[in-house]
Amino acid sequence: MTSHSCERDNLFWMCQLDLTAAAVLLEDDQLHASDAKEICAAVRAIEASTRGHAERPTDYLDVQKELTRRVGAKSTHIHIGRSRQDMLVTVQRLRLRDDVLALYQGLLSIREKLLALAAANIDALCPAYTNGVQAQPVRVAHLLIGYENSLARSTARIQSSYQRLNASPLGGAALATSSYRLDRHALAGYLGFDSIIDNAFDAVQLSAIDLCTEAASISEIAALSIGTLVQDIHTQYHHVRPWLVLAKDGLQSPSTLMPQKRNPVALNRARLLASQVLGAASAARMAAHNVCSGMTDYKRNDAEGAVETAVRLTREMISIVDGMQIDHAAGSDEISKEYSTTSELANALYRDHGIPFLVGHAFASRLVTFGRQHQLRASEIPFDNIKAIYREALSEAATELPEQLPMSEVELHQALDAHAMVDHYAGIGGSQRAEVERMLGASSNTLAQQREWLATTEARLEHAQQALEARLSALT
Repeated sequence: MTSHSCERDNLFWMCQLDLTAAAVLLEDDQLHASDAKEICAAVRAIEASTRGHAERPTDYLDVQKELTRRVGAKSTHIHIGRSRQDMLVTVQRLRLRDDVLALYQGLLSIREKLLALAAANIDALCPAYTNGVQAQPVRVAHLLIGYENSLARSTARIQSSYQRLNASPLGGAALATSSYRLDRHALAGYLGFDSIIDNAFDAVQLSAIDLCTEAASISEIAALSIGTLVQDIHTQYHHVRPWLVLAKDGLQSPSTLMPQKRNPVALNRARLLASQVLGAASAARMAAHNVCSGMTDYKRNDAEGAVETAVRLTREMISIVDGMQIDHAAGSDEISKEYSTTSELANALYRDHGIPFLVGHAFASRLVTFGRQHQLRASEIPFDNIKAIYREALSEAATELPEQLPMSEVELHQALDAHAMVDHYAGIGGSQRAEVERMLGASSNTLAQQREWLATTEARLEHAQQALEARLSALT
């Protein structure tokens, strides 16, 4: 897996640029083999000598100074046709590429675990909420697939933006190339880029604005989706008996004062990381706002910080989803405490008995009011009271319908049953089992295709690295 680490920092990539320049200049007969061999050995030594250090050079002037100290003035041969300007934006893009692919992998892993949890709990029911109030009973799997779908869109955004990100600015020099004709396509190929940014001015002075902001924005959108899931999980801890809990060590923490508490600290960490992603993304946008081209404001690491933090967020979220447990009985009990199945009662009256929906809705609403006033669940309201409530609803509606409730007690309770209600859902994308299974299959297929794209992309990057190493190894 291609991933960002402290070893693939600015210095690592600046040294890779030097090695790449040596290889290309050697092929174009602009650098003697003996000089190339000595320069490349010195470049590798500089990178290796500080590996693992807390602070490594971040400015190419420092690298060039050390290279000159080791090799002499001939070390500057590899700098022909280049500038710190094009090197800076190229390093920025290479680091961002590492992080974006790590984010892609993290999103795939979260989605894979969500789909596995959905498949393992396909018949579990739970309440779903609108306006913060219990709305309808659904399959837990239906919600989990929904969360997965939202993250799939962020994954797709990364994939569609990758071709724009993976284009090389190197060789554009300051903004208009130079009198030395560098093979920009060869430079790009050795670094794993799929193409070059054609216009040198755009490549060096403009492209970082929109491409970095795009990467930060994708991270921000992913953080928003994850944040919603985190908050929805967190609301479970308001309940005496949550239907979804974090069951693994490290995800919860005890209180130093209250022995009953199991604080969901992993959710707290994830929520903070999501907020930090949004902050870094905002910083990246603001740094690029109202700035003349050629400035360094938008060439800093704000966008990279947003993506890096999003990667950390996905790692936290992988642990959270991996530790999630569904309590089937608690989910059903939470539904039964409310009256979210009464909309199906109105549906059944219309579907099976031709009672206008508005009349059925008014009847169901009165039923809810009565049950709450008497602290009864829907299944506990006496049938005689239900029939009387129906007559009151008809009287209020002033219709010509018979006053007798056209349902038996068994039929009424069947209409109020959560499992029966969920099974009656009929629309595309609903919570009925057939649709949940269909969506689960579709999401799994998309996930497999995106994993294949990642594997192919990483293989191309690895091939480019091997090609560079093979070319340089010929020098020895």
